[in-house]
Amino acid sequence: MLLGSQLRRLREARGVTREAAGYSIRASESKISRMELGRVSFKTRDVEDLLTLYGITDDAERNALVGLAREANVAGWWHSYTDVLPNWFPTYVGLEGAAALIRVYEVQFVHGLLQTEAYAHAVVSRGMRGASGTRSRIGWRHAFWRGRPSASRPKARPTGPRASWRLNWAVTSRT
Repeated sequence: MLLGSQLRRLREARGVTREAAGYSIRASESKISRMELGRVSFKTRDVEDLLTLYGITDDAERNALVGLAREANVAGWWHSYTDVLPNWFPTYVGLEGAAALIRVYEVQFVHGLLQTEAYAHAVVSRGMRGASGTRSRIGWRHAFWRGRPSASRPKARPTGPRASWRLNWAVTSRT
């Protein structure tokens, strides 16, 4: 998504239409649209050709964008949970990962990035009492929490975003 929006910005700055951009990489206008929206994977060759079309000659900028293309094609840590996650989740996690600053105010729970495994398990367990299939639902949520790499948690990401959390006092006495 980050690479796609950057490519769109470059294309628009040069006054290149999606149709012309598509032609330059032997693709359709709709593929350019899907690339810019982050809905398809990126071929390194396509990104390099688009950068040439957009007049990007600086090696550092080209290398950074081609590197983003390579990273964009790697499945995220949440990929194995897409069958049980809402459709908006990959976008949310992608934005979270690309953020320079995260500000959160929580009234009811400790934010997910700050939750311990035990806290997350307790919240899910108590919130799902009486639901059918509770064990399996708790199981995938527990596995999901454990699957989230420690690198996505701010305390383990010294080069990650600055973060600020405000918690309602009552959050500390729940669960």
